[in-house]
Amino acid sequence: MRRLLFLALFVALVAGMGFSQVTWGGLFQYGVLSDGQMAPEQAAYLKLQFTDQLDQYNTIVMRYRLKDLNFVQGDSLSVKGGATSEFDRFYLSTDVTGALGVTGNVTMKLGFGFQDPNGGDLTGGISPFEVADLSGNDIGGSSQATIYPVVTINKMVNIGAIIAPGAFNKDATTQSGQGYEVFVNGGQGPVMAEVGYGNVYKGQVYPGFTWPAGVASADDPLVAGAQPALNFIWGAANYKGTQGDIAYAVALNGQYSLDGDSQGFLLRNHYAAMADDGSTVTYGYGVAGSVVYQGKYTVKAGLVGVEGAMLNRAELQGIMVLDPKLSVDAGAVFNLDSDYTSGSGAGTLNDFDIAANLMLGKGKFRLGWLFMDASAPYSVMKDDIGLIGDANGPTLPSMGVYLESSISF
Repeated sequence: MRRLLFLALFVALVAGMGFSQVTWGGLFQYGVLSDGQMAPEQAAYLKLQFTDQLDQYNTIVMRYRLKDLNFVQGDSLSVKGGATSEFDRFYLSTDVTGALGVTGNVTMKLGFGFQDPNGGDLTGGISPFEVADLSGNDIGGSSQATIYPVVTINKMVNIGAIIAPGAFNKDATTQSGQGYEVFVNGGQGPVMAEVGYGNVYKGQVYPGFTWPAGVASADDPLVAGAQPALNFIWGAANYKGTQGDIAYAVALNGQYSLDGDSQGFLLRNHYAAMADDGSTVTYGYGVAGSVVYQGKYTVKAGLVGVEGAMLNRAELQGIMVLDPKLSVDAGAVFNLDSDYTSGSGAGTLNDFDIAANLMLGKGKFRLGWLFMDASAPYSVMKDDIGLIGDANGPTLPSMGVYLESSISF
């Protein structure tokens, strides 16, 4: 309730001050899933983002999210399965060189506040889902309070740093992110590359977990027995190309630990993190391609490989546009190596989803059938084609028919 009151106060303040360039938008999503045996499950998601261009050089951004929420009969909102209600963006972005009146081929921007400066999918929408979600900029995962300066040269090369002055407390027993990273990235045409160095505290202390011999430090300033700072360098590169209706991408990422052990792998790819074997070098790669036929039929495919598993996961997706208001799509994710499924009991098929989509103005309505392997660590597709199948909600059945509505505004 306090968060909602703060949100209302912020909106009233912005509106009352009469700033000329205030924009806002978001996403609302609600769905019902039934396996035909249990009572239908319901889930909801809400995202609100406000951007206030204070002047020519300063911008404030704020984002508020309600996610992984389940509606329960007789209750207002039940917080289940790790549901969160949070402000995960609240920062000031400043055009430093512009404000100082400096012109030329070198510009500088500076971010202060609670933000997510981490990298994203290097395959640029070509991959079916997250086949090559590999990027080195990941100081602690998720959003946190940072200082984020970036210098850009000739609009092609970025030199920057991510500074997290304090630890990011993800829950009562886990701290992550205190430290810094410096990086250089950029590219021209279809090629992009990035290199960087980081020294980041990434403690993960929870019941039953112990760090390998020689890694734990009882004298850690935040949590006794947590992993000390990770001292590492990383590199990432990708190539994207198109030839008519064919698009393709290759992405590579690797990390080398300067302390002799890469436990606590920082790359964003979930599979790569699980495949870490404690060596000094950890890496991952992804290849993806898409083909469009007659502007109506699209097929996407991708492969992921990680350390010790050249073929770790395969992803497929097909999309058929019958009409601007009606489309059908189907997708599947396959586990190809035990590096990911070992100890979980997960099978070869991780996710499968087939659905029809109806667009009514800005509203989208999705009717389909979903399968999720209940033993899999997480659902790969949930963030890409809908939230009703969120594996973080343990009360949801592993398969069933669903109806989901969503609207962006």
